[in-house]
Amino acid sequence: MVLAGNALLVLAWHWLPRAVYALPGFPAEDGLSSDRRLELAGTGIDAIQPWDAGGLDRLREARLPTGSDAFNARELAHMQDVRELMTLLLITWAVSLAALAFMWLAARRRPGPRAAIRTGLGWGARATIALLGVIGVFMLVNFDAFFDVFHAVFFTGDSWRFPRTDTLRRLFPYSFWGIAGGALALLTIGQALVIARLAGRADRHPPARPPVTA
Repeated sequence: MVLAGNALLVLAWHWLPRAVYALPGFPAEDGLSSDRRLELAGTGIDAIQPWDAGGLDRLREARLPTGSDAFNARELAHMQDVRELMTLLLITWAVSLAALAFMWLAARRRPGPRAAIRTGLGWGARATIALLGVIGVFMLVNFDAFFDVFHAVFFTGDSWRFPRTDTLRRLFPYSFWGIAGGALALLTIGQALVIARLAGRADRHPPARPPVTA
């Protein structure tokens, strides 16, 4: 949860659609200029950030070039659900991070518990790599099925299904989520590799024990 939360905090910003839209071969969107598409995508990202109090209001006020509402009622309701999920994930991330920090600080003067925590972090990092490896294979083999399973776990019914003509699908097609999901997995695995390497190095070279005196 901590590593995935770190990756999520890196990705959930305006730079992500800007980078994805600029990739060679990424599909353009008829009826929306590049600048307008980026602007609406940025508004969508603002709406799911828990720290942006006015994000959902700006989403409701957004307009298409024709002057009509950019997002319909179902899209707005879904983005509210995404914002609530994002809030829950970040709360879990913060609590997990605080718990790890507390355990580490509590054990810093005691070699036994400190070694146990270090070993646990190493195994947790390896488990994270294995889990995301399996998920990554699932995404590569059948991304549509993975996308359906993911949304069925976190959202109710078919509230997340939108026709191709809806703005959310025009801004964030499946290919966008495939790239974003891959970036999230790579960032999380990269952090896990660093932790596993550091934990393994510490296990191979433990600190010298102080001499025992009578």
